[in-house]
Amino acid sequence: MNNLTQHAQIRSQQRGISPYIMELVLDYGSCKRSHGADVYYLDKRDRHALKRDLGRKGYSRVEDQLNIYVVADTCVITVAHRTK
Repeated sequence: MNNLTQHAQIRSQQRGISPYIMELVLDYGSCKRSHGADVYYLDKRDRHALKRDLGRKGYSRVEDQLNIYVVADTCVITVAHRTK
């Protein structure tokens, strides 16, 4: 896992986002540059690739936790739930 800032550690705990889920989003997610940092999230194609690699059972265990985004540069800056 990439290094987390203290802010990211606090926010992930407050928002109930596990390091495992953050890692999945960083590994499989699409990336968009915004305000000088990279924003990672899972789109439909990314979710399909993740489901293929984890298997149906493994994917179903994490599916309801994947609607997040991760803001990172050289380390993870913050994480949050997606609302759009």
